[in-house]
Amino acid sequence: MTSEMQRRQAGVWGCPPVFYLPGGWMGSTESRQAAGLRAPALSGGKHMALQPTFEAVKEGDQLPTVTLNCDSQRLVLWAAGSGDYYQIHYDKDFAQATGLPDRITHGALKHAVLGRMLHEWVGEKGRVQRVACQYRGMDMIDKDLIAKGIITAKRTENGQNLVDLEIWTEDPSGQKTTPGTATVALP
Repeated sequence: MTSEMQRRQAGVWGCPPVFYLPGGWMGSTESRQAAGLRAPALSGGKHMALQPTFEAVKEGDQLPTVTLNCDSQRLVLWAAGSGDYYQIHYDKDFAQATGLPDRITHGALKHAVLGRMLHEWVGEKGRVQRVACQYRGMDMIDKDLIAKGIITAKRTENGQNLVDLEIWTEDPSGQKTTPGTATVALP
């Protein structure tokens, strides 16, 4: 194993192993549940049982929602794993001194939650090809972060069945805070 790979596994270079591991979000369902990550609401409390296929999905289909409560412990763990120690994420007095009402969720954590939603949706035979997002609003500590997505287009390119999506996070009031786009490959 190279030293760079060892650093990545240790959480250096912005690759926090606490939240996203090669092969899946936090590895197992049990570890996701232990971390307080709730299963998608549309699946009756369980993750999608069926592998989505290119033929079965259509424009306008919504992805199962993923909800994550960003409490103080989660933000501190993310700071440690990602190396993003900017105090607005974990020090209330510092955040308020900068003019914020309270601590805010890391942008990269919001990006990772979007990635988790996509990764779980595509299943074992699918692949996330591209994820892009913009940090347009603040998500406050101790509030749910809600990840959503909708299929915007389907296409076949170079022998791959590609699905384009609009993705975003929103706060509990429904305000979109992290809009983005993604492309996935489905069987």
